[in-house]
Amino acid sequence: MFRLTIAASLLVAGPAMAEQETLALMPLKVGGGLTQGDGDEIGDTLGTMLSQKGKYKVLDRNHMAQMMEEKQLQMVTASDDDFIDLAAYAHAAYFLVGSVGRLGSKRILNVRLVDVDTAATVHAERVSWSNPDLLEELLEGLAGKLSGDAKAAVELDPKFGVRLFHQLNRHACAPRNSVRGRITAHIAGEITVSLGRGHGIGEGSKLQVMKGGDAVGEIEVYEVKASSSKGSYTHLGDTFGGAKKGQPVRPGPLRISVAEFTSRGASGLDGRKAAKQVIDQLKSGAAGCTVAKKQPIKKFADMSDGRKKRMAKKTDAVLTGTILTRRGQQVIEVQLISPADGGIMAQFSVPAR
Repeated sequence: MFRLTIAASLLVAGPAMAEQETLALMPLKVGGGLTQGDGDEIGDTLGTMLSQKGKYKVLDRNHMAQMMEEKQLQMVTASDDDFIDLAAYAHAAYFLVGSVGRLGSKRILNVRLVDVDTAATVHAERVSWSNPDLLEELLEGLAGKLSGDAKAAVELDPKFGVRLFHQLNRHACAPRNSVRGRITAHIAGEITVSLGRGHGIGEGSKLQVMKGGDAVGEIEVYEVKASSSKGSYTHLGDTFGGAKKGQPVRPGPLRISVAEFTSRGASGLDGRKAAKQVIDQLKSGAAGCTVAKKQPIKKFADMSDGRKKRMAKKTDAVLTGTILTRRGQQVIEVQLISPADGGIMAQFSVPAR
């Protein structure tokens, strides 16, 4: 049996409807080893989500199943003409009919939205899943498409950026501020240190060379391995003496760029606005992190590897966010990604509201 939870109120803001049209939700046909209980739970969940969208007054599955029983109709033999007669008898403008089954290792849900007056299918959708935890999100997206509000805007809490910033500080900024290493070699002007990609170091990163608690020099990294890196040394101010083996080093602040946020399912999102909230928080300052780019990055996921590697010279990490529905609540999944190699440096989630 699928276990689905429905929030009392969703965060997706749909357009106000002047008049609701009635939609009859027919029981789903089931196959592929699924039980009728599975089909009923999926149908009930979809019906609830459609009601919450506000476009339709939904006659639920139980109501229509009772009417089918009264008219001695069976799902396995009922035709569209039978459903049209049934929906018309219930004074519905539309009816939704569909099936759920299996295709290989995936579960498949097919639905059709049919106009009772014209008998025309006005909307047909198909969703598939192999992970049951994704089903609620897929049904949310399906309800949005059937209601015509797949692009409705999500209203993010004004404090969303603050909450994300606190998590970012916990998972990335504070740990970065505590990273320490040492110079392991200094040969012909080339400095090797015991900090590498695993410590959030990338090409173009700046490392501070320390002496007595003060920064006396700077290493600009041009070659990075998992646990070591190489770079060139520059004196700072009026300090004397070169970098020596064994001398302590620490990384500069993690240079973070923020990608425009994306959404999954029906929850549309002003991804640029969400990203700017995070950038504004980063600008306020946090030991261990700094803003690399002052504007959100567009279509980071679609960038070529070459372009990402060029970006890595000025950006240590790109923060990405995806809004989705999890257990009936809107959340933002956040990842901190190295543009140099695509590795995930940190990941966490925060409520959208």
